[in-house]
Amino acid sequence: MMRRVLSLWRTSSPLSSICLLSAVEIVVLSSRGLPWRGEWAWTMDWAAGATVLTGPVVAGLAAYEAGRWRSALVGVVMPSARRRILGSLSPAIGPLLSGTLVYLLGTLTVLLITAVSSPTDNFEPQILLLGFLKLVAYVALGWAIGGRLQPIIGAVSALIIGYGLVLLASGDGAFSFLRIGGSTGPIAGMDVNNYAVLARSLLLVALAIACAVAVASQYSNTKSLRPIVVALAMTLAVGGATIVHRQGAEPYRLASSQDRICRGTTVQVCMLVGNTTQLDSWASQIERSVTILSSSGLQFPSKYEEPAPTAAGRNPSVGELFFDPGTVNTAPPNRVMIVETLSTPATCPGFAAEIPPTGAMNARYWLSHWMYHRIWPNMGGGEVDPTVVAWMTQTPTSQQDSWVRATLMNLKSCALEKLAIPVAS
Repeated sequence: MMRRVLSLWRTSSPLSSICLLSAVEIVVLSSRGLPWRGEWAWTMDWAAGATVLTGPVVAGLAAYEAGRWRSALVGVVMPSARRRILGSLSPAIGPLLSGTLVYLLGTLTVLLITAVSSPTDNFEPQILLLGFLKLVAYVALGWAIGGRLQPIIGAVSALIIGYGLVLLASGDGAFSFLRIGGSTGPIAGMDVNNYAVLARSLLLVALAIACAVAVASQYSNTKSLRPIVVALAMTLAVGGATIVHRQGAEPYRLASSQDRICRGTTVQVCMLVGNTTQLDSWASQIERSVTILSSSGLQFPSKYEEPAPTAAGRNPSVGELFFDPGTVNTAPPNRVMIVETLSTPATCPGFAAEIPPTGAMNARYWLSHWMYHRIWPNMGGGEVDPTVVAWMTQTPTSQQDSWVRATLMNLKSCALEKLAIPVAS
């Protein structure tokens, strides 16, 4: 059986398919500077998300093979009832094997890259199953389309339909179960929603079976088997839809415990597990900055935390870490992130109000720029507001210190109504 499968694979120009799919996979996995490095969950999500682009390509390859095999299936396979259904599978085998091989190699590569960074979050590979099942579904889709068209026309049609489904999946409609992976930010603080994974798996398998039934109907007259297979596909689809309705459709949900790892002495910096590759750099830079600013009598909170992914999981009584989600594990914090963090000594709900407190936001803005100029007096360049610099130049140090102490204290207690910039804007 294995020899037969490999023989069918060789007839489908596997080298060309693998090269094409590998090129697409590399583009996806290497885009945006490999931001997923250092976090298991994000890495696996990104690997599964590569199927957003490789899936339609696999569908196109399957459609091409189905169109190329159609005359042979009708002329050779049809006369032999025993070989009808098995023979009709032939065009799907090559593209599926090529797509699976590229998917596995791409996944293994990104996991090895992340392993070098010693990730601190849990290894939960469930999302990778969805990526594979999506490839299966797209192969079946291309197989069904190509079985009715000429090879080139079928391949182009499958590509167009495949990418059309990608666009439809980006919303919250009936095709959202095809939206898998590709998160644009870290997944730290989230758990895999196993119910959603199961639901999407059932829906993807149902789609693959539905396409297979459409193909088999061309080459087989086994009418007694067809209702059973259709009923199976419908049962899987209804089961998946029911789970989505009761348990939610998103593959991740807020973790019940927001576990963090902390570093620092005078002030601790705490980051969610999975986002800790740059934690030592954060702690040392915050420590240095606090030491410099303490000469002005500023009293900082004992802890700054990376906020939970949703507002519901955030602690208002600690300082809030400001970080770039795209580089949280790949680059140390820059100076702007440091002062934005230090000027946020509490997670005040008022800043997230529908109508933001303009006076408080302006005061915090001035405070962060004052901190920047005080910590790096000769390195501000275009990053420090010249209005703040002018005020610092014209105002006695004691008066500046009085304003920044009061501002930081009001920010710490979330007394936003008391905040204002020191001069008229």
